[in-house]
Amino acid sequence: MPIQDSYQCLVVKKVKTDTASTDSASITIPFTGSGYAVRRVTVYNSKLSTTGATANGATASLSVRGSAGGTGTSIVADAALTGLTGSTIVLDRTVAATALSPIVTDPILYIRTGTASGVANSVIDVQIEYSVFP
Repeated sequence: MPIQDSYQCLVVKKVKTDTASTDSASITIPFTGSGYAVRRVTVYNSKLSTTGATANGATASLSVRGSAGGTGTSIVADAALTGLTGSTIVLDRTVAATALSPIVTDPILYIRTGTASGVANSVIDVQIEYSVFP
């Protein structure tokens, strides 16, 4: 029986955190079979898109959803990026438990900024690790 030693991983670079209540990015999850489970969502590299200088993204909030506009399957509930104070900080987000169905079938995940960072041109990178069910 094969053992999975790592999860598939996708990265979205330069997700804007300076605009509130907007879908800042989306990512297509390639899968076949019955669906997938998101294992980890990590945010890092909080910086300015214009200069690359470090930026404090701690006041922004972020969610990951299965549909645009903050709707659909909740992967990561909207919560402040507390602690994400610069480009050298790595922050794992809490992946929401789905009480009724642990299998996600949304082909696209939307990364949504709920509360703006208050820093013009601020961006972060988002990494999503997931495993596919056959």
